[in-house]
Amino acid sequence: MAGLTINQIIGIAQQSPDKLSSLTLDGCNLNTAGFELLKCVFRLLIHFICLSHSANIPVKKLDLTCKTAKKFMSKYSNALNWSVQLRRHVRQLIGENPEQLNGIRWMVNYKVAVQLNSNFAGIERIIREEDFGCAELVKSMLKILDEQSDTLQLELARIVDAAEQSAMFCYNYEGDGPLAFTAYDAWKVAENQLIRVIGTGQNRPVVPSVQRVAQLIAPNDINEQRRLI
Repeated sequence: MAGLTINQIIGIAQQSPDKLSSLTLDGCNLNTAGFELLKCVFRLLIHFICLSHSANIPVKKLDLTCKTAKKFMSKYSNALNWSVQLRRHVRQLIGENPEQLNGIRWMVNYKVAVQLNSNFAGIERIIREEDFGCAELVKSMLKILDEQSDTLQLELARIVDAAEQSAMFCYNYEGDGPLAFTAYDAWKVAENQLIRVIGTGQNRPVVPSVQRVAQLIAPNDINEQRRLI
């Protein structure tokens, strides 16, 4: 019943009440309220919260600690949305369509961060040197690049290191079909990555992208690299 409205579900259930035993929805307040209304009619109905949606939550909390990256990605995505020239420049640089935030799935943030992290110098050059309109957005992005470049690069790298497996989990486990049989093992992979990134006890954080950026920022200072990591 993927993609059906509540009214359509009620119509199907009224015609064949024995065929409606459970619903899989994300856990937002609107869906929860709608499900409670349905239970007034179908008292044995079971609500399963979508695991793919739930998997967004742990990595979405990165937004709380990566505020500079979040702000820059928002400005950058708005500029891509408005400027055909910018999209063309970035596409020529990275060899694929540039990703943009869309407000629907957090995992898109990860894809934007990957492209920016992997092509930071080239995209910075485009923003600084090419004329593609969007003067106010360019001004906002340049302010971040001029005043918080190190923080921006480190936060983009942090997102890449922390969110890869969680983003892949969301892609692979949204949809219908017998996905539940492998979901636990797949989520453990994502969970273990988050644990490695955080670091526990005597274990240092495993953050290869952050380490690469730290080496670029302080190439001859091991102590500063460790502080940045």
